[in-house]
Order: sequence, then structure tokens, then C-alpha cells
Amino acid sequence: MFVISPSAALLVLLWFTSRRLFSEEAATFTLALAVLSPDLIAHFSLATTDGAGTLFTFAAVAQLVHWRHKPLRGETVLLGIALGVMLIAKLNTLPVFLVCLILILMSQSSEDATQGQSGNLVWFLERGFRGLGLGWRPRFWNWGKAALAGAVSFLVLWAGYFFHVSRVIFSNGMVTLHFAGYTRILTYPLPVSKQFQIFIPACEYLTGLGMVFVHNLDGHRSFFLGHVSPTGGWKLYFPVAILLKWPILILLLALLGGLVLLRQKRFTQDLLLISIFPLMFLAMAISGHINIGVRHVLPVYPFLLLYAGAAWEWTRGLRKRQAAFLVVLCLQAADCLRYAPDYLSYFNAFVSPSHSYQYLSDSNLDWGQGLVALRKYQDAHLGEMLHLAYFGSIDPAWYGIRYVPLGEDERVTGTVVVSATHLSGQLLKNPDGYHWLLAYPRKTILNHTLYVFEIPAGATP
Repeated sequence: MFVISPSAALLVLLWFTSRRLFSEEAATFTLALAVLSPDLIAHFSLATTDGAGTLFTFAAVAQLVHWRHKPLRGETVLLGIALGVMLIAKLNTLPVFLVCLILILMSQSSEDATQGQSGNLVWFLERGFRGLGLGWRPRFWNWGKAALAGAVSFLVLWAGYFFHVSRVIFSNGMVTLHFAGYTRILTYPLPVSKQFQIFIPACEYLTGLGMVFVHNLDGHRSFFLGHVSPTGGWKLYFPVAILLKWPILILLLALLGGLVLLRQKRFTQDLLLISIFPLMFLAMAISGHINIGVRHVLPVYPFLLLYAGAAWEWTRGLRKRQAAFLVVLCLQAADCLRYAPDYLSYFNAFVSPSHSYQYLSDSNLDWGQGLVALRKYQDAHLGEMLHLAYFGSIDPAWYGIRYVPLGEDERVTGTVVVSATHLSGQLLKNPDGYHWLLAYPRKTILNHTLYVFEIPAGATP
């Protein structure tokens, strides 16, 4: 049985979307950049929802563009399926779903719209909704198609929760959730005085959505440029994280691609509508309070690659420019391989691995990886007893590592290994708890995340 992996599916979608927007050569260049992208490699390799959310967000937007050219019933059903799977993949995709429904509703028929027309960006913006192929007359909106896409997406979402229908009881200022097939009963305070009960399909999704909403309101303990915050909420967190974590060559190529499209007047309705989604996703992240990893804006990355691929249009028929772009690809490959196979910890060439913990931590750098490298280090240094301050959810002994746990603010001598997240102090009671180690020689860094220090026997506690 042939099964395509999520990463391969994203590459295929990127290639076809870039070919539709620009050219086959640009699509191939976009594909090469995607293959050499550390964050895509890392998060499509881990068992998290970030890769799936990125794939299905891009797939839903790509299908929306395709639907605008062929607004047939079958294409509408496919669009609804894509939107439903996107909702299952990642809870923060609900705004994308709502915007897609609005665009389905307001899209003009092919006779009225100028889909595919290429021109100056100012030309489109001056015409507002009409320039984007959208109408402002509710009488002529696609009510039926929007309802069909919404209904299909709801059925897909409900199917993802095995068509569960949960009983929700409101009583005495509390709400009690009885999930089908789940023995634990959840109870939360809610200012409702009346007593009643309702039955909600796919209530698990709504509950998860509510948890994310509350989490965002409360914030998350975060680390940013040497500072720890119990609630996060730095407005510059994601812009700076992008500048530090995403390859600088790809960022520059995306900027060049935008300039090329402006100069050559090659903006289209499709490209402008596509661009709405990464801008919206970035705006949501910046306004939030969960600052724990650039992975939370990973769905922006494929759209950035599209603009980077557009830069290839600048080389059309010019061999010297094409040769220069091939050199850029080689440089990007070298930059990517600097961190192989630990792509999660990747920082671009302007950040030294020895100082990366001073800028960002958590899933930007250290998620508890490096135990295999630590075991190899111990095998090569059998006479050393390891004092370990490890950030992770498992016992390193499962990897055959012999160690003595090192507590926060505890002082020892000998070989000390501390995870980057603990060295940053993000999750410690005392953020400077392990900074005393910085006064002593650092022997090595394992897997970009485990810092090995040698504390002399005569060191003063």
C-alpha cells in the first residue's frame, strides 16, 4: 500500500502551487529551498501537531485558490474536506477556517472576477474588494457553496472525534462535561445560575479550543533575549524569533521575490489572497501570550517559500543569475547541515551555538534531545561522574546514562551537564540557578543543547 508522508505531501503542494503562480523553474527552486529548511525537517519529524497544522493550512489555502477558478460542487466538497482536516490538525486554525468561509461567500463568479489577472499591486489595492475578485453585494454571494463547504468541514471534524456526542450539564455555577468513551468527568466554574443540560457533537474540539483560549489569556512562562516572563506577551517575540531561527538566505530571497513581483507587475488575485493567511497567522501570534517557540508560526513558512521561489523569475534567461542562485542553494545546504541531525536547535549563521541559549529556549532550542550524544560522551569518558540538570520528560537512565541529578542552585565539582533550557532559566524558580557554571570552563556542547562544564576540585561553593 502506497502512503505519502506529510512532508512529501507539503512538498508536492508547494511545487504545484508555485508552478501555478509563477513557473515550473520557480516551482523547482521553491521545492529545493523547502528541502533545505531546518524547521520543516524538524517539525515534520517530531510527533507534534505543528507539521500537520502547517501542511493542512497550506492545503486548505491552495484548494481555496483552485476552487476560485473552478467553483464546482465537487471542488467545494474537496475544499470542505481540506478545511475540516485543518481544524482537526491544529486548534489555532479556526480563524483561517472562518476567513476561508468568508472568501468562499464573497468570491465573484468567473464572469465578474478577473482571476489570474496579473498587474501592479497598487492597481489591485485601489480597487479593494473588486480588485481581489470579491463582491460586496450579499444578494449575489455564494450562500449555498459556503454552506456546503461549512457542512462538509463540520462532518469531517465530527468524524475526527468518532462522531461523539457529549452531555454537558450546567448547574449551580458549574459546567460538567461527560465525554463519550472517556471515563473522566471534567468540571469547570461557569457563571450560569440556571440548571439545564445539552448535547454537543465534537465537544472535545470545543473544550480544547476553550483551553487554548484560556491558556492564551493567562500566558505562558517564556524566555526572550535573556529575560524570563511568567506570562510572555512580548510583541517582538515572533518577529525576532523568525530573524534568528529561519535561514537568513530564505528570508532575503523572499524579500527579493516580493520586490521582483512589484517591479515586474506580476501580482495576481491568487497571490494576494494567499498572502492574507500568513499575515493573519503572524498577527495572531504577535497579539498572543504564548511565546514558547517559532513553531507556532510555522504555517507562515510555506507561504514565505512561495515568495522566495518568485525570486527565480528575476533570473529568467540570464545564466549568470541562475548560476548565482545555484550557489545560494549550495550555501543554504551548508547552513542547514551545520545542525544535522539536530535541526530543532537550528539558529542561522549570525547566532553562535555557544550563545543560542541567551536568545531563545524551549522548543526553539531544547526539548530534551541530546541523550544519545550524552551516552556517547559518557562511553568515551568512563572515569567521569556526571552531575546532570536535564530538561526533559524521561529518565536519562533509560538511555543507559549513569548520573547524579543536579538541583537548582546546588553546587558541585567535577563534570556538570546542564540542558540549554535550564541554563536560560526559563522554567526555574530562580532564573539564575545554573549561571554559576558560566564562571568555569565549558568542555563541549552536545547536540547543541547539553552544555558540559568542568568544575575544578578546589572550586569554592
